[in-house]
Order: sequence, then structure tokens, then C-alpha cells
Amino acid sequence: MKISPTMRGWKTLAHTPLYLLAAILLSACATTSADVPSIDPMGKQLAAAIKDLDTYYVPGTIQTRDVSQAALKQVSVNEAALQDWYVHSEQACYDKFFVNSCLTDIKLYRREYRMKLQRIEIEAKALQRKLHIDELDEDLKRRQAQKP
Repeated sequence: MKISPTMRGWKTLAHTPLYLLAAILLSACATTSADVPSIDPMGKQLAAAIKDLDTYYVPGTIQTRDVSQAALKQVSVNEAALQDWYVHSEQACYDKFFVNSCLTDIKLYRREYRMKLQRIEIEAKALQRKLHIDELDEDLKRRQAQKP
């Protein structure tokens, strides 16, 4: 039996060690799924904005009502941008070969970014609650002082 050139390729592939084939497949998988958020310029801008917000509002820096209101406004803007990025990235994942890996990656990024935004939001709202309670206490003291 004569072996054609195409059959030779299959014969060599059949004799290729399995670990080498697995390494090739894993390297292809690693390059496609890990690059999803970094390819998107919208994702890069969002990551930079959230990082800047996280470094600007270090825990304990929100001390006034104005700062807390500004922080909440910036958090809500970034949350909307994060949701837009997630929807856009989710749609882009369906064009990829490793769809589930891509979806998992963007969910992890969204969770990471959301935790940073949530920390700022919780701190700002806690300060607003504290200031509101202080105002109510002052009001109550003033009313009690006016009563004979």
C-alpha cells in the first residue's frame, strides 16, 4: 500500500506525544480567553477609572457630606459604565471559540470592579447615615431645650 502525503501527516500526528498536543491546545486556550478584557479599549478605560477612584477614595477618606455625595455620583456613573462594558463584552464572547472561558473571565473582572465600587458606596452611605442621625440628635436636643 502506498502512503499519500496527506496520510503521512496523520501518521506523524498519531505518533506525536499526547502531552505536546495538550500543551499546544492549552497555549491556544490561554491566549484567546485571557485577552478578552484587554482587547476592548472600553474595558481598559473602565479599569483605569475604577482604579483611580479606588486610590482616590482610600478607606477613611470620605469625611464630609459633599465628598460622600461626589463619591456616590462617581460610583453610579462607573456602575453604569461597568454594566455597559459587561453587556458589550458578553456579546463579544459569543464570537470567540472558547465562549464559556471568555464569559467566566468577564464575570470575574466585573466582580472585582464591582467590589471596589461597593466599598466606596458603602463608606459614603455610612457617613451620610451617621450625619443624618447626628442632625436628628441635634434637632431633638434643641426641641427638648426649648420645652420648659
